[in-house]
Amino acid sequence: MRLKQVVLSLCILVLTVSVFSETLCLYVEERTNGEFGPFPPPTKEGIYYGLFDGNHIVFDMGDKNILNVNWGKQDFSSALNISLEGGARYFVAVKVNTKQVKSKERKVHVKTSASYYLYDARYSKLIVKGNIKGSNEGEENRINQSKLDFSLGEKIAGIVNRSIKEYVDKL
Repeated sequence: MRLKQVVLSLCILVLTVSVFSETLCLYVEERTNGEFGPFPPPTKEGIYYGLFDGNHIVFDMGDKNILNVNWGKQDFSSALNISLEGGARYFVAVKVNTKQVKSKERKVHVKTSASYYLYDARYSKLIVKGNIKGSNEGEENRINQSKLDFSLGEKIAGIVNRSIKEYVDKL
């Protein structure tokens, strides 16, 4: 009898997790001092970590702008089409710009800003967009670019997770 309860509980848990998981296509363009990199991109890793933690299935579109994304006009039409063709319900685009400046004390000051966009790929409907910033000012010895950018990625993933849940709840 006890084994039956454990198996039933596990089945309910698996069904609950699968009900709330979504399929996303992720495109991240990450630059440091104007150049593509670093590799692997820490912001993207943070986003993946947070989205997987949210039980989502995530497909990667790569690191460089091969999709003809026009960030100025926020034109993601080709990426949205590729997302749909790949079976993703949502498309997430993130543009990250990081500046590193070495001080006289040989400390590396890091300032990062990221713009993010979440779309329902089926309808090309923008669900949420925003900007997030971070800096290691005053904590240069403790927080390097990788830690800072990974943390920003986790924050973006948290926003995406909450936004998807709110969006689905409204449907």
